[in-house]
Amino acid sequence: MAIKYDLVIVGAGPAGLMAGKVAAENGLRVVILERKTNICSVRRFDGGVCAINEYTFGQLALFNERGKRISFPVGGFSVRYDGPYTNVFGFHLYSPGGKRLCFGDWKKLRNDPAKNRVAIALNKEILLQRMLEDCLAMGAEVLPNVNVTAVKTGNNRVTVTGNGEEYEAPFVIAADGANSRVARLVGFNKEREFFATSRHIGYEVEGMDYDELNGFIIALTQHGFYSILPCYKEGVHHVGHLTHDYSVDLHATMQWFIRESPVFSSWFQKARVCETGLTGCVVNVYRALADPFKDNVILVSDATWIQEVSIPIAICFGWKVANAVTMALHDGKINREGVQSYLEWYDKNFYQQYGGRKMVAIELQKFLTNEALDYLVEMPGKVFPQTMDFHYLFHMLGEIYGGEGMLRISEERPDIMEKLIEARAQMAEAAEERRKKGFPGRQ
Repeated sequence: MAIKYDLVIVGAGPAGLMAGKVAAENGLRVVILERKTNICSVRRFDGGVCAINEYTFGQLALFNERGKRISFPVGGFSVRYDGPYTNVFGFHLYSPGGKRLCFGDWKKLRNDPAKNRVAIALNKEILLQRMLEDCLAMGAEVLPNVNVTAVKTGNNRVTVTGNGEEYEAPFVIAADGANSRVARLVGFNKEREFFATSRHIGYEVEGMDYDELNGFIIALTQHGFYSILPCYKEGVHHVGHLTHDYSVDLHATMQWFIRESPVFSSWFQKARVCETGLTGCVVNVYRALADPFKDNVILVSDATWIQEVSIPIAICFGWKVANAVTMALHDGKINREGVQSYLEWYDKNFYQQYGGRKMVAIELQKFLTNEALDYLVEMPGKVFPQTMDFHYLFHMLGEIYGGEGMLRISEERPDIMEKLIEARAQMAEAAEERRKKGFPGRQ
């Protein structure tokens, strides 16, 4: 016999916990099913960066240091955070030879950090702990170590099976991440374009020796992209690397970056890799979901998106969908119409803005020499406004290297332009190769 609830939520990350807290606060009987035994433990690669002080997807997050809260003035709510943090001031892109394209002059921005920061690196485990406490305080049930194996829909009811138990409700919210099992079980991914399987590895490194480590660094090398971003711990940074090629030994390429890369290895000469800070994850990357509703199953946050959304955006997803479900139950509309406010919010702020775009990727290091990459990174010759919005970053890169930038490259370096044209001509072939090397596991 299935246990009956007003709402079943699968996944106890920021989106799931926020949805559970809001729905329970609204008076619903709620259960959250979480695969992990320790709900607040973070073992996959996750930098814990929380974007603040700029609008993203129509939402805004602010950090109230005195009140120890992250507030969301567009939605009119907040969440507790009383843990440590460090300030993040934007992106810097580095070429193999150490040339730099800056989004934010970090030295100047550090003079007024509260005003100029565009993110904080926080302890995500503490954030999850506070959200879990608030969720439980509102009366939601949270069940750890539950492995969802089936989802059955019909007659305006949804039944979720986990560990042999059945949980039934009018609506189910799938907040179980980029590799959403609920999405696969219900068949959402059959309608999505599969892009690639990405493998990530991350090290926590203490004691790096470089004076520009106050933001998100993206380093382009002969082995692809590496990332460096601050941790909430003073003097500690997350160093990451990803690939779409299953044959790459990520530990070996990380060791090369830290010990042998011509420019970046000097940053690590006095550094120590923290043994407890080794993380990784494997993510199937799909095109964004056009419609996150099917048979009263509602997808939110990372489960809908290209790979993942940010921490504050995930929280906004949870807040919005829980209120939509509450109104649907109050109005007796146990169907798509009942949660139309969430679906319209998602379509306007997410899918229409960015979700419909075709995903592309060019591994420039396979076509261009290190010297050519140095030229491209150095070419703009100015500092751009700080941001932590990846979509804005990609838009700006398109502005920089398209139009007049492309004409300049053609005039100054026709050899590089020839290689860029060659890379573009092989994009379709490269995309097919990425898909072949992936393992989408659709059902």
